[in-house]
Amino acid sequence: MTHSKLTPKQEAFAQHYALHGSATAAFRAAGYTTRSAKPETVHRRAIEVMQNLKVAARIEELQLRVKERAEHVFDITADRILQELAAIGFANLQDFFTLDAKGQPEFSVKRLGRHHWAAIGELTVDEIQTGNRISKRTRFKLLDKKGALVELAKHIGIDGDKQKHHDDMIQNAADQLIAGVDQFAARLEGKLRGDEASADGTPTTH
Repeated sequence: MTHSKLTPKQEAFAQHYALHGSATAAFRAAGYTTRSAKPETVHRRAIEVMQNLKVAARIEELQLRVKERAEHVFDITADRILQELAAIGFANLQDFFTLDAKGQPEFSVKRLGRHHWAAIGELTVDEIQTGNRISKRTRFKLLDKKGALVELAKHIGIDGDKQKHHDDMIQNAADQLIAGVDQFAARLEGKLRGDEASADGTPTTH
């Protein structure tokens, strides 16, 4: 249902952003742009939509609702999310192996705690028969460390969209300052030339 104060696209943008936290993804999901649009254009326009006071207020409202429902209905808290993301993001292969008598790495199930298991996305145990001997080979795959670290970065305030927006603001301010300095220098140069012409007795035109 569309919020009465927003257009359908603005409501879709707010809904998507409240759940996923990406302005550019929300901008695309709301149907503001096409796949062929330049990334920098999408980013700039997405920030403009997010800074709309009505949209910003709606995002805040939705985020609060999501937070309350997550905590009260599903017992999902920020601490639990960070704990799970940290288990994936900081998983280290050294935590999963011990060295046997020959110094070879050996997968050790007994030493794994719950946070270790949280980082494993796939575990396969194969039986290998060599003559009359049957041995087991364990293979496992860790979950996406990079993705988990990116999400952790968002939670602690290192947000790519916000950082780029901050950098753009700094760059714009610098550009305006440089333009102002150039204009002042041009006026000063013109004044100095006028003063020199007057000192030489050359008539000046104003």
